[in-house]
Amino acid sequence: MSTTENSGQGQSTHFYILTLEVPERVQASWTGELAVRPGTRRREVYD
Repeated sequence: MSTTENSGQGQSTHFYILTLEVPERVQASWTGELAVRPGTRRREVYD
């Protein structure tokens, strides 16, 4: 069942994992979620 069906508000939730690795120096990971409404353009999400 999608988030849109659960919430009734017409939103989608996307989960992400971002990993940065510089060999022999550093490694880090971030996780999160992003909720967007249908019809939202990619540029609108990042602005």
